[in-house]
Amino acid sequence: MMHLALSSWIPFFLLLAVLSLNFVKKWSKKRSSDHEMRNNLPPGPPKLPIIGNMHQLMGSLPHHSLKSLAEKHGDLMHLMLGEIPTIVASSPRAAEAILKTNDTAFADRPGFLAGEILFYGCSDMTFAPYGEYWRQMRKISTLGFLSIRVVRSFSLIRQDEISKLVTSIREESGPEAVNLTQKVSKYTSLMVCRAALGREFGRHQDKMMELLQEVLENTTGFDVSDIFPSWRILPYISRAKPKLVELKNKIDAIFDVIIQEHVENQMEKNGEFGQEDLVDVLLRIQQSGDQKFPVTYANIKAIFMNIFLGGTDTSVVVVEWAMAEMIRNPRVLAKVQSEIRELLPTGTVAIEEALIAPHKMCLVRKFSYGCPKMEEVREEFKKIGFKGSFFLGLMNPCHVLIRFELEEDYQHCWLSSIWNIAGYQMPILKWRPGFKFEEDPPSVPIWVSLHELPLEWTNPRVLYSIATAVGKPLQIDTPTLNLTRALVACFCVEVDLTKELPKSIRITPENVASNEVLSEAPTQSRARAAEEFSVNPNSVSMNSNHCILLNVSNSFANLFVKPFKNISVAPQRNLRDELSSSEEMHWQIIPYDDLQIGRSSFSDDEGDDPRSRLSNEEKDDALIHES
Repeated sequence: MMHLALSSWIPFFLLLAVLSLNFVKKWSKKRSSDHEMRNNLPPGPPKLPIIGNMHQLMGSLPHHSLKSLAEKHGDLMHLMLGEIPTIVASSPRAAEAILKTNDTAFADRPGFLAGEILFYGCSDMTFAPYGEYWRQMRKISTLGFLSIRVVRSFSLIRQDEISKLVTSIREESGPEAVNLTQKVSKYTSLMVCRAALGREFGRHQDKMMELLQEVLENTTGFDVSDIFPSWRILPYISRAKPKLVELKNKIDAIFDVIIQEHVENQMEKNGEFGQEDLVDVLLRIQQSGDQKFPVTYANIKAIFMNIFLGGTDTSVVVVEWAMAEMIRNPRVLAKVQSEIRELLPTGTVAIEEALIAPHKMCLVRKFSYGCPKMEEVREEFKKIGFKGSFFLGLMNPCHVLIRFELEEDYQHCWLSSIWNIAGYQMPILKWRPGFKFEEDPPSVPIWVSLHELPLEWTNPRVLYSIATAVGKPLQIDTPTLNLTRALVACFCVEVDLTKELPKSIRITPENVASNEVLSEAPTQSRARAAEEFSVNPNSVSMNSNHCILLNVSNSFANLFVKPFKNISVAPQRNLRDELSSSEEMHWQIIPYDDLQIGRSSFSDDEGDDPRSRLSNEEKDDALIHES
C-alpha cells in the first residue's frame, strides 16, 4: 500500500526536477549575462536589494544628489532605480556621445503607465518607438501645427491672449505679489488650446483646462509602478491606474464632441479667425489616405496631448527662469525695461515684428565651406576691436548671428562685405524677420559713383539726399569727404534687390540750396516746378531747363546682374555757364566686392578701407550664446 502511494508521486517529482533544472539553467544564464553586462557598465554607487539606488535620490533636490554622486563616480554613472537600469551623463562630452553620436540607440523613450493610458498606447509623437511610425507622426505634427506658416496664422490669438495677460497683471499689481507662474501657465494653456481646437474650445474651456492641468501633473510626477514594471498589482494598490483611466475617459468625452463638430463643419475652417486649426489639418490628413500608417481619432487626440504638454510646461519654465534671472541681475532688468519702453512708448502690446526690433543691428555671417569652432570665431572678433559690446550666437553649423550694441560697429561690419575668420571666408548677410538660411537676404550694400559731378554738389548733405533717393545711405568714402578726387563722388547705400530704383533723380540748383533731391513726381504744391522741370524717363526733354537727370530705365535687378553698366545723361544747354558742354555725368553701380577688387580706380588712399581705421585694442569679452 505504501509502495503504491510512493509510486503515484514519482511523476510529480520528475516534473519538479525538470522544472528545477530548467530554472537553474535560466538563472545561471541570466546571472552570466548580468555579470557580462555589469562588466560593460560604467561605475556607480553600491546598490541595495530591490530598491537599488533609490535611497540615494530621496529628497526635494534629486539633481543635487546626482551631482554629488557624479563627483565620486565620474561623468558616466550607472544607477539602479528599482528594476530600471539607468545611465547618468554629467558632462558635455558624455551628453554629446549619447545625444549626438549614438542618438539612434537612445531614441526610444522608456514606457510608463501614464503614457500607455493618457497617450493611447504611446501612439503619439513623443512616446512612440523610434521608426517609420514615429517619423510619420512627427511629420504630421510639424506640418499641422509647427510650421512657420501655421504659427503665423495664430498671431491674432497670441496678441489677444498677451493683451489679456498684461491687463490681468496690471489690474492685480499692488502691495501683494502677483503669481506670475500661474498666470503664464494659464496664458500658454489657453493659447495652445485655442489654436489647436478652434472656436469649439470656448464652450468647453473651463472643464478642459482643469482636466489638462491634471494630465500635466500626472505625466510630470513620479509613480512607484514605473520603476517596478513587473509588479502588475502596484498600479492598483497605488490607485494610479484607476485614476488615470477615469481622467482619460473624461478627456475622451470632450475630444469626441470637438472632433465630431469639426467633422460636421468640414466645409468651413474652424479656427477663431478663419484659419485652419490643428483638428482641421489632422482630419484632412486622415481623409487623404496618403499615409503609410492610417491616422485614427486616437492618433489625433494623442498628438493634441503632445502639443499641449510641449507648448505649456516648457514655455512656463523658460519664462519663469528668465524672470528670475532678470530679478537677480538689476542691470539686465533695467536694460530690458528700457528697450521695451523704447519699442512700446504707448504701453500697448505689439506684434512679434515690433518685439524683435532690437535685432535691427544684427548680421548673419555665413560659412559656405565649413565653420570654425566658436572659440576661434570669438577670438577673431575680439581682435577686431569693436567700440561697443557684441553678442555671438551659433544659429546652425554654417551661420553665426552677431548683434551689436553700437550702430557704428554694425555699419563697419556690414560695409566690409566679406571677412576672413580663422582661414574661412565669411560673407555678411543682413538679418531680418523670417530669415531663411537657404535664401540670401535681398538687402545688399552697393557703392555708387557719380562722375563729372560739379564740385559744389559734393557737399555731404547733398550727397546724402542723392543717396536717400537710391536707397538707405550708409557711408561716403574718404576721398569724397576730403575732396581729394576731382569730379567723382562715391557713396555706399543699402538697396533691396526685390525693388526697382527710382526712374529718375532730379537735381536742381534749388535742391542743392535746400539739400533736397526729388526721386518721385513733384507734389501739387509744386505745379509750376512740375511744368518747368518735366522729364521723360527715357530721354531729357528740352523743357528741362534746370535739371540734370540721372536716368535709370532698367530695374535694379538687371543693373545688379550687369554691375558696370553706365547710364549717362548729357547736361542741358542752359547750364553751360556751370558746366562745359563736353562734360557728361555717369551713374555707375558697382557691388561692394567688385569695388574692393578695383578700389584703386576710385581711391588712391589706402586708408580708405574702414578696417584700417580700427584700433587693435581689445574690448570687453563678448557674451557668446551658443544654441
